[in-house]
Amino acid sequence: MTIHDRAEFVAEKVAGGRIIVEYDIPENNMHGYVADTGLRMSGEKMKQLG
Repeated sequence: MTIHDRAEFVAEKVAGGRIIVEYDIPENNMHGYVADTGLRMSGEKMKQLG
């Protein structure tokens, strides 16, 4: 699950569609955001925290 997927999931399932995910990344990418690498996130550490 990507960060994008997780954000959309939370907006839809957890918040019941009451919030939207908005992306505000400048065209010139001057802030140094990384291009999509296809890496997947794991929630295992979050689960261990409780």
